[in-house]
Amino acid sequence: MKRFASISAGISRTLSIALLILSMSLAVSAQSIAELKKQAAAGDANAQFNLGLEYYNGKNVPQDYQQEVHWMRKAADQGIASAQYDLGVAYAQGEGVPKDEAEAIRWYRKAAGQGDVSAQYNLGIAYDEGQGVPKDKAEAIRWYSKAADQGDAEAQFNLGVAYDEGQGVAQDFVQAANWYRKAANQGNAKAQNNLGTLYLNGQGVPQNAAQARVWFQKAADQGLATAKENLARPVPVPDSSSKGSNIAEGIGIVVMMVLLFAVRYFFGSLIGRAAQRRDSGYIGWLSGSLFFGPLLIWIIYLIFVHWRPIGGRIGQEVSQ
Repeated sequence: MKRFASISAGISRTLSIALLILSMSLAVSAQSIAELKKQAAAGDANAQFNLGLEYYNGKNVPQDYQQEVHWMRKAADQGIASAQYDLGVAYAQGEGVPKDEAEAIRWYRKAAGQGDVSAQYNLGIAYDEGQGVPKDKAEAIRWYSKAADQGDAEAQFNLGVAYDEGQGVAQDFVQAANWYRKAANQGNAKAQNNLGTLYLNGQGVPQNAAQARVWFQKAADQGLATAKENLARPVPVPDSSSKGSNIAEGIGIVVMMVLLFAVRYFFGSLIGRAAQRRDSGYIGWLSGSLFFGPLLIWIIYLIFVHWRPIGGRIGQEVSQ
Protein backbone atom coordinates (compact mmCIF):
# COMPACT_ATOMS: atom_id res chain seq x y z
CA MET A 1 0.00 0.00 0.00
CA LYS A 2 1.53 3.29 -1.07
CA ARG A 3 1.93 6.10 1.39
CA PHE A 4 0.80 8.95 -0.83
CA ALA A 5 -1.68 9.56 -3.59
CA SER A 6 -0.48 9.01 -7.15
CA ILE A 7 0.07 12.05 -9.31
CA SER A 8 -2.77 11.04 -11.61
CA ALA A 9 -5.16 11.07 -8.67
CA GLY A 10 -4.08 14.59 -7.79
CA ILE A 11 -4.50 15.74 -11.40
CA SER A 12 -7.96 14.34 -11.91
CA ARG A 13 -9.10 15.69 -8.54
CA THR A 14 -8.00 19.26 -9.10
CA LEU A 15 -8.96 19.38 -12.77
CA SER A 16 -12.47 18.16 -12.00
CA ILE A 17 -12.82 21.03 -9.51
CA ALA A 18 -11.75 23.49 -12.19
CA LEU A 19 -14.27 22.04 -14.59
CA LEU A 20 -17.02 22.23 -11.99
CA ILE A 21 -16.29 25.92 -11.52
CA LEU A 22 -16.22 26.32 -15.27
CA SER A 23 -19.58 24.64 -15.80
CA MET A 24 -21.14 26.92 -13.17
CA SER A 25 -19.61 30.15 -14.42
CA LEU A 26 -19.40 29.77 -18.19
CA ALA A 27 -22.83 28.96 -19.55
CA VAL A 28 -22.03 30.69 -22.82
CA SER A 29 -23.87 30.91 -26.10
CA ALA A 30 -22.46 30.54 -29.61
CA GLN A 31 -22.32 34.33 -29.81
CA SER A 32 -20.33 34.42 -26.58
CA ILE A 33 -17.91 31.80 -27.93
CA ALA A 34 -17.36 33.94 -31.02
CA GLU A 35 -16.63 36.93 -28.84
CA LEU A 36 -14.32 34.83 -26.65
CA LYS A 37 -12.37 33.70 -29.70
CA LYS A 38 -12.08 37.29 -30.87
CA GLN A 39 -10.73 38.43 -27.51
CA ALA A 40 -8.35 35.49 -27.31
CA ALA A 41 -7.01 36.17 -30.78
CA ALA A 42 -6.45 39.79 -29.78
CA GLY A 43 -4.17 38.59 -26.97
CA ASP A 44 -6.47 38.74 -23.94
CA ALA A 45 -4.85 36.25 -21.54
CA ASN A 46 -8.02 35.53 -19.55
CA ALA A 47 -9.98 34.95 -22.76
CA GLN A 48 -7.26 32.59 -23.96
CA PHE A 49 -7.47 30.62 -20.71
CA ASN A 50 -11.29 30.45 -20.80
CA LEU A 51 -11.26 29.41 -24.46
CA GLY A 52 -8.79 26.66 -23.62
CA LEU A 53 -11.15 25.43 -20.91
CA GLU A 54 -14.03 25.48 -23.39
CA TYR A 55 -12.08 23.21 -25.74
CA TYR A 56 -11.25 20.89 -22.86
CA ASN A 57 -14.81 20.76 -21.57
CA GLY A 58 -16.38 20.35 -25.02
CA LYS A 59 -19.68 21.81 -23.89
CA ASN A 60 -20.06 24.83 -26.17
CA VAL A 61 -17.44 23.83 -28.74
CA PRO A 62 -16.31 20.39 -29.96
CA GLN A 63 -13.86 18.89 -27.48
CA ASP A 64 -10.35 19.35 -28.83
CA TYR A 65 -7.33 18.81 -26.56
CA GLN A 66 -4.90 20.24 -29.11
CA GLN A 67 -6.88 23.49 -29.26
CA GLU A 68 -7.04 23.48 -25.49
CA VAL A 69 -3.23 23.23 -25.27
CA HIS A 70 -2.84 25.88 -27.99
CA TRP A 71 -4.80 28.50 -26.06
CA MET A 72 -3.56 27.43 -22.64
CA ARG A 73 0.02 27.87 -23.80
CA LYS A 74 -0.71 31.42 -24.97
CA ALA A 75 -2.29 32.25 -21.59
CA ALA A 76 0.50 30.47 -19.71
CA ASP A 77 3.14 32.43 -21.59
CA GLN A 78 1.43 35.59 -20.32
CA GLY A 79 1.75 34.39 -16.75
CA ILE A 80 -1.75 33.00 -16.01
CA ALA A 81 -1.03 30.51 -13.21
CA SER A 82 -4.15 28.40 -13.84
CA ALA A 83 -3.15 28.03 -17.48
CA GLN A 84 0.35 27.00 -16.47
CA TYR A 85 -1.09 24.38 -14.18
CA ASP A 86 -3.52 23.13 -16.84
CA LEU A 87 -0.67 22.86 -19.33
CA GLY A 88 1.25 20.80 -16.79
CA VAL A 89 -1.75 18.46 -16.50
CA ALA A 90 -1.90 18.12 -20.30
CA TYR A 91 1.77 17.08 -20.44
CA ALA A 92 1.40 14.74 -17.47
CA GLN A 93 -1.56 12.94 -19.06
CA GLY A 94 -0.51 13.24 -22.69
CA GLU A 95 -3.69 15.04 -23.76
CA GLY A 96 -3.19 17.29 -26.78
CA VAL A 97 0.59 16.86 -26.52
CA PRO A 98 2.96 13.89 -26.19
CA LYS A 99 3.23 12.79 -22.58
CA ASP A 100 6.26 14.44 -21.00
CA GLU A 101 6.66 14.37 -17.22
CA ALA A 102 9.64 16.72 -17.22
CA GLU A 103 7.67 19.32 -19.18
CA ALA A 104 4.73 18.83 -16.82
CA ILE A 105 7.02 19.59 -13.89
CA ARG A 106 8.32 22.71 -15.61
CA TRP A 107 4.80 24.14 -15.93
CA TYR A 108 3.75 23.00 -12.45
CA ARG A 109 6.75 24.79 -11.05
CA LYS A 110 5.79 28.04 -12.81
CA ALA A 111 2.24 27.83 -11.46
CA ALA A 112 3.33 26.73 -7.99
CA GLY A 113 5.71 29.66 -7.82
CA GLN A 114 2.67 31.93 -8.21
CA GLY A 115 0.85 30.16 -5.39
CA ASP A 116 -1.34 27.77 -7.38
CA VAL A 117 -2.31 25.22 -4.72
CA SER A 118 -3.02 22.36 -7.16
CA ALA A 119 0.37 22.78 -8.79
CA GLN A 120 2.04 22.80 -5.37
CA TYR A 121 0.25 19.59 -4.44
CA ASN A 122 1.20 17.87 -7.71
CA LEU A 123 4.82 18.95 -7.31
CA GLY A 124 4.77 17.32 -3.88
CA ILE A 125 3.47 14.11 -5.44
CA ALA A 126 6.10 14.26 -8.18
CA TYR A 127 8.98 14.61 -5.72
CA ASP A 128 7.49 12.00 -3.41
CA GLU A 129 7.27 9.38 -6.14
CA GLY A 130 10.07 10.49 -8.43
CA GLN A 131 7.89 11.36 -11.42
CA GLY A 132 9.69 13.76 -13.73
CA VAL A 133 12.16 14.67 -10.96
CA PRO A 134 14.50 12.67 -8.69
CA LYS A 135 12.69 11.29 -5.67
CA ASP A 136 13.16 13.69 -2.76
CA LYS A 137 11.06 13.29 0.36
CA ALA A 138 12.19 16.56 1.91
CA GLU A 139 11.26 18.49 -1.24
CA ALA A 140 7.93 16.67 -1.37
CA ILE A 141 7.22 17.79 2.19
CA ARG A 142 8.10 21.37 1.27
CA TRP A 143 5.50 21.48 -1.51
CA TYR A 144 2.88 19.57 0.48
CA SER A 145 3.33 22.14 3.24
CA LYS A 146 2.71 25.03 0.87
CA ALA A 147 -0.47 23.41 -0.43
CA ALA A 148 -1.58 22.34 3.04
CA ASP A 149 -1.15 25.86 4.37
CA GLN A 150 -3.61 26.97 1.70
CA GLY A 151 -6.15 24.43 2.89
CA ASP A 152 -5.66 21.53 0.46
CA ALA A 153 -7.06 18.50 2.31
CA GLU A 154 -5.06 15.88 0.40
CA ALA A 155 -1.82 17.76 1.08
CA GLN A 156 -2.79 18.02 4.76
CA PHE A 157 -3.43 14.29 4.87
CA ASN A 158 -0.10 13.51 3.19
CA LEU A 159 1.70 15.71 5.71
CA GLY A 160 -0.07 13.83 8.49
CA VAL A 161 1.16 10.51 7.09
CA ALA A 162 4.70 11.89 6.75
CA TYR A 163 4.81 12.97 10.42
CA ASP A 164 3.04 9.79 11.51
CA GLU A 165 5.62 7.54 9.85
CA GLY A 166 8.67 9.82 10.01
CA GLN A 167 9.09 9.99 6.24
CA GLY A 168 10.99 13.10 5.10
CA VAL A 169 10.55 14.63 8.57
CA ALA A 170 11.23 13.56 12.13
CA GLN A 171 8.40 11.41 13.46
CA ASP A 172 6.03 13.63 15.41
CA PHE A 173 2.61 12.29 16.42
CA VAL A 174 1.45 15.71 17.62
CA GLN A 175 2.07 17.17 14.17
CA ALA A 176 0.51 14.10 12.57
CA ALA A 177 -2.65 14.60 14.62
CA ASN A 178 -2.68 18.30 13.77
CA TRP A 179 -2.62 17.73 9.99
CA TYR A 180 -4.95 14.74 10.11
CA ARG A 181 -7.46 16.87 12.02
CA LYS A 182 -7.29 19.69 9.47
CA ALA A 183 -7.95 17.27 6.63
CA ALA A 184 -10.55 15.31 8.62
CA ASN A 185 -12.52 18.47 9.35
CA GLN A 186 -12.76 18.97 5.59
CA GLY A 187 -14.26 15.51 5.21
CA ASN A 188 -11.16 13.55 4.18
CA ALA A 189 -12.08 9.98 5.10
CA LYS A 190 -8.49 8.68 5.21
CA ALA A 191 -7.52 11.44 7.64
CA GLN A 192 -10.59 10.71 9.76
CA ASN A 193 -9.57 7.06 10.01
CA ASN A 194 -5.96 7.85 10.86
CA LEU A 195 -6.95 10.43 13.47
CA GLY A 196 -9.12 7.74 15.04
CA THR A 197 -6.09 5.45 15.13
CA LEU A 198 -4.04 8.07 16.95
CA TYR A 199 -6.80 8.48 19.53
CA LEU A 200 -7.01 4.72 19.94
CA ASN A 201 -3.28 4.44 20.63
CA GLY A 202 -2.88 7.71 22.52
CA GLN A 203 -0.27 9.00 20.08
CA GLY A 204 -0.07 12.78 19.77
CA VAL A 205 -3.46 13.05 21.52
CA PRO A 206 -4.83 11.77 24.84
CA GLN A 207 -5.90 8.15 24.51
CA ASN A 208 -9.65 8.12 24.02
CA ALA A 209 -11.46 5.09 22.59
CA ALA A 210 -14.75 6.99 22.33
CA GLN A 211 -13.14 9.70 20.17
CA ALA A 212 -11.47 7.00 18.10
CA ARG A 213 -14.85 5.48 17.31
CA VAL A 214 -16.29 8.89 16.41
CA TRP A 215 -13.63 9.39 13.74
CA PHE A 216 -13.78 5.78 12.55
CA GLN A 217 -17.54 6.21 12.14
CA LYS A 218 -17.16 9.41 10.10
CA ALA A 219 -14.77 7.64 7.74
CA ALA A 220 -16.93 4.51 7.59
CA ASP A 221 -19.97 6.62 6.71
CA GLN A 222 -18.06 7.66 3.60
CA GLY A 223 -17.49 4.03 2.68
CA LEU A 224 -13.86 3.66 3.79
CA ALA A 225 -13.29 -0.10 4.20
CA THR A 226 -10.46 0.20 6.72
CA ALA A 227 -12.59 2.38 9.00
CA LYS A 228 -15.37 -0.21 8.87
CA GLU A 229 -12.86 -2.90 9.84
CA ASN A 230 -11.62 -0.74 12.72
CA LEU A 231 -15.18 -0.32 13.98
CA ALA A 232 -15.76 -4.08 13.78
CA ARG A 233 -12.68 -4.87 15.87
CA PRO A 234 -12.91 -4.99 19.66
CA VAL A 235 -11.73 -1.54 20.73
CA PRO A 236 -9.77 -1.58 24.02
CA VAL A 237 -11.21 0.69 26.68
CA PRO A 238 -8.73 3.48 27.51
CA ASP A 239 -7.06 3.10 30.89
CA SER A 240 -9.06 5.83 32.62
CA SER A 241 -8.13 4.30 35.95
CA SER A 242 -4.37 4.59 35.36
CA LYS A 243 -3.97 6.66 38.53
CA GLY A 244 -5.72 3.99 40.56
CA SER A 245 -3.68 1.30 38.82
CA ASN A 246 -0.46 3.09 39.74
CA ILE A 247 -1.54 3.27 43.38
CA ALA A 248 -2.42 -0.42 43.35
CA GLU A 249 0.93 -1.24 41.79
CA GLY A 250 2.70 0.79 44.48
CA ILE A 251 0.86 -1.09 47.21
CA GLY A 252 1.79 -4.35 45.49
CA ILE A 253 5.47 -3.41 45.57
CA VAL A 254 5.28 -2.58 49.28
CA VAL A 255 3.52 -5.90 50.04
CA MET A 256 6.08 -7.75 47.96
CA MET A 257 8.98 -6.15 49.82
CA VAL A 258 7.42 -7.04 53.17
CA LEU A 259 6.96 -10.65 52.04
CA LEU A 260 10.54 -10.83 50.80
CA PHE A 261 11.82 -9.51 54.14
CA ALA A 262 9.63 -11.95 56.04
CA VAL A 263 10.76 -14.90 53.94
CA ARG A 264 14.43 -14.02 54.27
CA TYR A 265 14.04 -13.48 58.04
CA PHE A 266 12.16 -16.74 58.49
CA PHE A 267 14.56 -18.91 56.50
CA GLY A 268 17.58 -17.04 57.84
CA SER A 269 16.54 -17.84 61.42
CA LEU A 270 15.99 -21.49 60.50
CA ILE A 271 19.44 -21.67 58.89
CA GLY A 272 20.95 -20.21 62.07
CA ARG A 273 19.28 -22.87 64.21
CA ALA A 274 20.31 -25.63 61.79
CA ALA A 275 23.89 -24.38 61.88
CA GLN A 276 23.89 -24.69 65.66
CA ARG A 277 22.83 -28.36 65.26
CA ARG A 278 25.38 -28.83 62.43
CA ASP A 279 22.67 -30.30 60.15
CA SER A 280 24.27 -29.74 56.73
CA GLY A 281 21.41 -31.35 54.73
CA TYR A 282 18.82 -29.17 56.35
CA ILE A 283 21.03 -26.11 55.87
CA GLY A 284 21.27 -26.85 52.10
CA TRP A 285 17.49 -27.18 51.80
CA LEU A 286 16.93 -23.96 53.68
CA SER A 287 19.51 -22.11 51.58
CA GLY A 288 17.72 -23.18 48.40
CA SER A 289 14.40 -22.03 49.84
CA LEU A 290 15.98 -18.71 50.77
CA PHE A 291 16.81 -18.18 47.07
CA PHE A 292 13.75 -19.66 45.37
CA GLY A 293 11.18 -18.32 47.81
CA PRO A 294 11.73 -14.63 46.98
CA LEU A 295 12.04 -15.54 43.29
CA LEU A 296 8.62 -17.20 43.39
CA ILE A 297 7.12 -14.15 45.08
CA TRP A 298 8.63 -11.88 42.40
CA ILE A 299 7.14 -14.02 39.61
CA ILE A 300 3.72 -13.91 41.25
CA TYR A 301 4.01 -10.12 41.50
CA LEU A 302 4.83 -9.79 37.82
CA ILE A 303 1.88 -11.95 36.79
CA PHE A 304 -0.84 -10.56 39.02
CA VAL A 305 0.20 -6.96 39.65
CA HIS A 306 2.56 -5.68 37.00
CA TRP A 307 1.32 -7.47 33.84
CA ARG A 308 -0.61 -5.50 31.24
CA PRO A 309 -2.06 -6.72 27.93
CA ILE A 310 -0.17 -5.43 24.87
CA GLY A 311 -2.45 -4.31 22.03
CA GLY A 312 -1.47 -4.23 18.37
CA ARG A 313 -1.66 -1.11 16.24
CA ILE A 314 -4.84 -0.79 14.23
CA GLY A 315 -4.20 -0.68 10.51
CA GLN A 316 -4.24 2.76 8.92
CA GLU A 317 -5.63 3.82 5.58
CA VAL A 318 -3.13 5.70 3.46
CA SER A 319 -3.33 7.29 0.04
CA GLN A 320 -3.47 4.95 -2.89
